[in-house]
Amino acid sequence: MLQSQKLCIVFLIHAETTVREFIERVLYEHGSLVFSASNAQSGLQFLRSYRDDIHLVVLDYHLPGVNVIELADTITSERPHTHVVFTADSTPSDFPKHWRNRLLQKPLEAEVLRRQIETALKVVPCDTVPKEAPPSEVGA
Repeated sequence: MLQSQKLCIVFLIHAETTVREFIERVLYEHGSLVFSASNAQSGLQFLRSYRDDIHLVVLDYHLPGVNVIELADTITSERPHTHVVFTADSTPSDFPKHWRNRLLQKPLEAEVLRRQIETALKVVPCDTVPKEAPPSEVGA
């Protein structure tokens, strides 16, 4: 957990179960409360109904059936203090320049994810609360 003992709230939208579970585990071990969804529709529904701060959203760039850049723009317009990052196998040719510093290339490394949490904590301060809840899948 971070030295400040602050809990970072992370929301993950990723279609691949094994990748989603790896990210959840790394973030949870880092001291984050992690919620996740396997598709954009249930992810956006959760984000719109969850009333507390969400400090970091991790999006799979290749989510089926959705323009992920539009999804990220929607999230940041509805939650301006939320830090959004993407995961992708490589830098897509159509990836917008204003999002380039938010791309985590696969294979993901635990330390890269930890650094993203540090960045999110600088952007949106987290509340000091004890670590109690395990990762939670919010949608199918």
